[in-house]
Amino acid sequence: MMKKWMAAGLLLWGGLLAAAVLTDDFTKTDPKTNIPLQWRPYRRVVNGASGIIRNQTIQQRPTVVMDDNSAGEIGFYRAFPAKPGQYWRASVMAALPPGGEENNAFVIQLSFFGANKHLATRLEVYDQTFRRYEVSMQAPAGTTYMRCYIYSHKDPVGSVALRDFEIDCGEKPFTPPPAPARPGWRQLLPAQAAWNTDNVEITPAGAMIKSTGKSAIGKKGAAPDLSFRVKVPKAGLYGIRTFTSVDAIGAKLMLKAKSKFESMAAQLQIDHARPTERYIFVPWSRPDRCAQALGYFYFNGKEQELKVWLP
Repeated sequence: MMKKWMAAGLLLWGGLLAAAVLTDDFTKTDPKTNIPLQWRPYRRVVNGASGIIRNQTIQQRPTVVMDDNSAGEIGFYRAFPAKPGQYWRASVMAALPPGGEENNAFVIQLSFFGANKHLATRLEVYDQTFRRYEVSMQAPAGTTYMRCYIYSHKDPVGSVALRDFEIDCGEKPFTPPPAPARPGWRQLLPAQAAWNTDNVEITPAGAMIKSTGKSAIGKKGAAPDLSFRVKVPKAGLYGIRTFTSVDAIGAKLMLKAKSKFESMAAQLQIDHARPTERYIFVPWSRPDRCAQALGYFYFNGKEQELKVWLP
């Protein structure tokens, strides 16, 4: 039984003890690797490829650019001494390089070794204006040192330009920054939505599988958990993004996860096209907030059904 949900939509697309530990404008790089000096390369080769890092003059200054159009991963990291209880904040200015394609799959990440805890912020670049993106976290118990990574984490993701890295450490939490403003053409398109009342409940946090329900991902003929009726302005490729959170059980599962391959995935299907699975929550996100770019999908300009099966 499907119940109509008319209010639905689909997004297409201090303290005195805190002091700067390091600033790096990324203008000085190793001539062999093209990564900033004192940073180390991070690379995960898949099918013999992992993208490239290069230098490019943008707006009349040297800039580090990462290109990743392969199934591998590319980036760099730097280690810092850290102790349990310290608050850390890292940030970087990021933009699309000239000719770059919007991707939203590069991240800046803090990893606390000894505690095996990680937190990342997605570099949601969409034009050539540089904007600051930051991530902050308290060093957990057991921390022996910390690494800051800037890298791509899934295939293929396009390009990003980077400059003006900063990192701070203190004994008090840092105030979260406002989210970078989005361009006007990113909008919430009206969409009729319905949910499977036998398997799904709607909570203040959003739609989720009932405690008595089960995920039907991969089960042939299973009714979708969510269904959106969508009509885009004109035929073409449209990006789909999700905004998710997890409950206490999900948070525990994500704490135990050791890699991105243990992320939570949903299954999507447009009309009768082939279903596809996409990650909607990754282990390094905050339990109450995870924004994921699921990719670009073709919509024909007529009314269509977007079906979603939840994890």
